Amino acid sequence: MVLLSCMQAYADTYYCTQTAKVLIEPNNKVKKYYKFDDIYKLTIHKKENTLIFASLEDLNATKDVSEFTISLISQSDEQIFARFQTKELLTDMKINFYPSASVDSKLVRTISNETYTFVEYFQCTKEEKY
Repeated sequence: MVLLSCMQAYADTYYCTQTAKVLIEPNNKVKKYYKFDDIYKLTIHKKENTLIFASLEDLNATKDVSEFTISLISQSDEQIFARFQTKELLTDMKINFYPSASVDSKLVRTISNETYTFVEYFQCTKEEKY
């Protein structure tokens, strides 16, 4: 228990709401979706070079959430790029996170397989630590 709380002390946490979702079909036809209710939690562990991004509903329902690997090459103060690939599902998930100290941070999640690509846009607010 102490180890978990120590690990969380080195993590940055953000809460995100979805602002747009786009589906790109094989014929490049684009469909947009606009109704979003879920709140997402983004936890960045810079020392471990990992991040977790999932809805609060998923986090409460299961402990089996996707852990993304942060690319050290593209990491900077302005952008964090992370990727999660599953061989069994042939799905590629990417996170582009743009942290900001003065306004809401932006996050883009891209989920693609051999047929479709989903692009989701989020606004994120950093959790204040006291």
